Amino acid sequence: MGRAASDATCSSICLGLFDRFRDLRISHTESGSEWVGPMLNMLKRSYRQFPLEYKRDPVETFREHFSVMPFYEDSCSELAEHIGIENVLFGSDWPHPEGLAKPLEFFADIQDLNPEQQKMVMSTNQKKLLEGAW
Repeated sequence: MGRAASDATCSSICLGLFDRFRDLRISHTESGSEWVGPMLNMLKRSYRQFPLEYKRDPVETFREHFSVMPFYEDSCSELAEHIGIENVLFGSDWPHPEGLAKPLEFFADIQDLNPEQQKMVMSTNQKKLLEGAW
């Protein structure tokens, strides 16, 4: 799960896409978030081993240019530790398996977040993304 998202993300970062298009933002949807931690670890290792291949830290590039929509089974707080709460998005595309028939049930999965963080995940982050206010 998430291999296509991880591969496409690493390719875009390693090939310097965001060095050329500084305002580009990408949202990962329908891929969950379990792949994010392992991918960031690979990017960290690559940057340590080959720092001259990058114009800047690839993990920071990810955090600056990507948002991720976790599955409801994924931990939003763990994802936020990796990429920052401002890059975590809510979404539901019922009747697909990762969607919820009653989207507000997602609040049960984010009870470990404070009310401000919950609001960010459920609405504010996506609104800012759509308005281009990142």
